[in-house]
Amino acid sequence: MSVIEIRSHQHWISTIPKSGFLAVDCYADWCGPCKAISPVFSQLASKYSGPQFVFAKVNVDDQTQIASSLGVRAMPTFIFFENGKQIDMLPGANAQALKEKVANIAGKLNGGSAGGSTSTNGYGNLRSCIENPQLECLNQSDEHHLRNALDLDSSSYLESDADEQLMIYIPFLEAVKIHSLSITPVKENLSKAPKTIKLFINLPTVLSFEDADSFPATQIIEDIEYKSDDEPINIPLRFVKFQRVNSLVIFVSSNVGDEETTQIGRFELFGESVGDSSK
Repeated sequence: MSVIEIRSHQHWISTIPKSGFLAVDCYADWCGPCKAISPVFSQLASKYSGPQFVFAKVNVDDQTQIASSLGVRAMPTFIFFENGKQIDMLPGANAQALKEKVANIAGKLNGGSAGGSTSTNGYGNLRSCIENPQLECLNQSDEHHLRNALDLDSSSYLESDADEQLMIYIPFLEAVKIHSLSITPVKENLSKAPKTIKLFINLPTVLSFEDADSFPATQIIEDIEYKSDDEPINIPLRFVKFQRVNSLVIFVSSNVGDEETTQIGRFELFGESVGDSSK
């Protein structure tokens, strides 16, 4: 099924499915980023579209009434509907975030799995909600940095530098609920996987290592046990404490084998958006 080009307001009304999902690309002919990401949207439509997942395009200059009703203020903007109701919006030409949003929806249709680690217990991967330019990681190796662990396509990993400790600061574009986190060890290096971590929420910036010992943690996770050296372990959080999170600080204080450095193959957060943050 191809992408549907919306030709009128009535066409738009008839396109919104009463059951299932709809992904809409709001674009303009003069918009360079719109043209750049359009093939990605088409590829996703070719892969995922069907009776329960419809893909459509709206030219905001031709369909001003629709654009206004959707609250489109930037191009491109991708909007997602479930059972006729808007559930999410993604402004900007962020191909990775778009792929993740679509994969999360496809995962719901396929019982929670759409290939890769896109959802758990009905909650989606929060990678697209992360404010990537503001990410920080203290004591990370120059070669093996934080972005490696957050990128599912990376062949590298995150590793500490001077000792086993890591201090990770993850700000979000909007407030989120965090249900759980997933850690994948580096193959054949299970002894370097995190053993004890402390979580802190809604801090304006990263903590120093000295402050982490005295500052009250939102949750402490100790004696993490892994099934194998390359299998992710999912760790449910005390969900009631993570209902409106604008930023998350993760302090890795020790690793499994008391090694000199800590390694993380993949690090993922699962939950859902709860709307604009108050930052």
